[in-house]
Amino acid sequence: DGDEDLPDKSVFMNILAVLRELSRQQFNDHFHGGEWSIHGYDNVAVHIPPHPRLRVNYAMWGLNHGVAHMNGNGYQSVEVHMFLNGGRGVGPVEVGIIRILKSNRVNRKPETDPAPLPHRAQLAANATSFRNTSGVDEDNVSSLDTPNYNLRLNFQGPRLSTWGVFASLFAAIAEVASWDRSRPIEAQGQTVGGSTNVALTFRPWVFQPSGPPYLYYDPMMWMFDRVAKYMIRYNRFNAGEFVLLVDDQPVGFGEFSRLQRAAQVEED
Repeated sequence: DGDEDLPDKSVFMNILAVLRELSRQQFNDHFHGGEWSIHGYDNVAVHIPPHPRLRVNYAMWGLNHGVAHMNGNGYQSVEVHMFLNGGRGVGPVEVGIIRILKSNRVNRKPETDPAPLPHRAQLAANATSFRNTSGVDEDNVSSLDTPNYNLRLNFQGPRLSTWGVFASLFAAIAEVASWDRSRPIEAQGQTVGGSTNVALTFRPWVFQPSGPPYLYYDPMMWMFDRVAKYMIRYNRFNAGEFVLLVDDQPVGFGEFSRLQRAAQVEED
């Protein structure tokens, strides 16, 4: 661990960006590593150096464990060494390294400095268009890069832990990344935000649709990414529901809720 205090929301958004990049690759493929420090949250950087044994699923696992460690021990710079059991008679085998640390870059808000960043993995944090269409009760999120994807969101429930929301989203991305991408998604999933009482449930709009469009891997990953960006942009970390639309037809559903096993929500 280091002694650099890092803004938690910058940590979350950079990890979200790396997970989004990883989700575009096959789950068990080799990962070449990279450096990320996304626009608007570039006071934090994520560095994953090349490693001969590093795979996409290991990197996702390491990011989830690394940010959980930071949440439990203070948001300081951290270096995560990932190991697998080497088998009988063989010690642990290192499979990769992840560093989450303070960036030398000066933080800039997207609204005042839209210039692209010259880093290796260019991932804009403000690539989504947000618009409120009906007061505070329901919002729509549309995509500039995939105009046939849209979200309807309604977060009017009790306040949730920011960490719990992001931890459940990070776990959901890692879980769905392991699913079959060649067929429509028919399963329901639920992830819990670490030791918090925040749960994220996600599923198809209907489990046996009569015809297209169907819920596939790419729009579901887009949904997770855009929900996180919406919540952090508008500080709407509340229980509620969201619906994914493809070509204006609902195909996916998600819900943030409180589990009954905990009496209180963690403070942000």
